Amino acid sequence: MDRAAFEDMARVEDRHWWFAGKRALLQALLRRTGVPDGARVLDLGCGTGATLASLARRYEAIGVEPDAGARAVCERRGCRVLYGGFPGDLPAGALSDAPAQAAILSDVIEHLDDDAGALRESAALLCPGGVLVVTVPAHPWMWTEHDVALHHRRRYTKRSLREAARTAGLTVQTLTWSNCGMFPLMAAQRVALKAGVVKGGIPGTTPIPASPVNALFRGVYRAEAMTSGRVPHPFGGSLAAVFRTPGR
Repeated sequence: MDRAAFEDMARVEDRHWWFAGKRALLQALLRRTGVPDGARVLDLGCGTGATLASLARRYEAIGVEPDAGARAVCERRGCRVLYGGFPGDLPAGALSDAPAQAAILSDVIEHLDDDAGALRESAALLCPGGVLVVTVPAHPWMWTEHDVALHHRRRYTKRSLREAARTAGLTVQTLTWSNCGMFPLMAAQRVALKAGVVKGGIPGTTPIPASPVNALFRGVYRAEAMTSGRVPHPFGGSLAAVFRTPGR
């Protein structure tokens, strides 16, 4: 992402319903894998660090991020963050003292030309039987100028995300729709954008809804997170997955 997008993320991610709900989802999926408190967990492509800070309350959380400005925000939060990125530039040497038990890739691989290669590189940082928790935007038909502004390479189907994991040599433990409750609104907005009925927002200017609306949307997303991977969700604007590395 470009600098404006990172600055925008730093401004809104602690309060905006979408980011808060995504953190709840990642935490819920990670806890269900059996990764114990205090385990080393990596946040790869950690951005400006709200997810990393939430992970640090339960785990030995280490962020990896190529953007210097985003790393500076993480450090101001008191988080440990290392330089690194894809392809082929993860800080394996700095992490060689103890392999991680899990890694988060939250809305990262859709930005990369080689998504399977990124999954493979991430898995190499983990112990045998380690866990990758991955989220991505769903539905190629929802592609709009918003994806272009965020430098996405693709949106996913369950089949394409499963294929990326298979190519990387990973086992799919969980693969589920995410952001189910808000999907009708998201879909309607994307259709309106495609039809030219509404204009896309200016990149870097994400609005935070009025407090009651923001709280309602956040509650819907968090409630969904509690059942994600346990109760089938029929649709969603994103996909969430848990992959395992060989060895267990």
